[in-house]
Amino acid sequence: PEDRELVLQAIRDNVHLSAWLQLSSSQVEIMADLMYLTTAETGEDVVRKDEQGSTFYIVSDGILEVVQGDVQTENAVWVRLRSGDSFGELALVYNCP
Repeated sequence: PEDRELVLQAIRDNVHLSAWLQLSSSQVEIMADLMYLTTAETGEDVVRKDEQGSTFYIVSDGILEVVQGDVQTENAVWVRLRSGDSFGELALVYNCP
């Protein structure tokens, strides 16, 4: 991928991948080699609750908001992900939404 160091660090920093799976350095390298860049537009849903997951995401630039409920209210924002943050690994590990 374009931002290989960001990808490698995000994989290493992800607790589920590093602590649970205890990926070796070569496995982290292989995983990084399989990744590709995709973009999301402002306001676009990256994933939706209960969708079958098949992707590990790393935030490269900008802020990604995880929301629940009515997205028009500030109370809907559950967490904000920033550059280097990742998500989606549990869907891969458990083959579930």
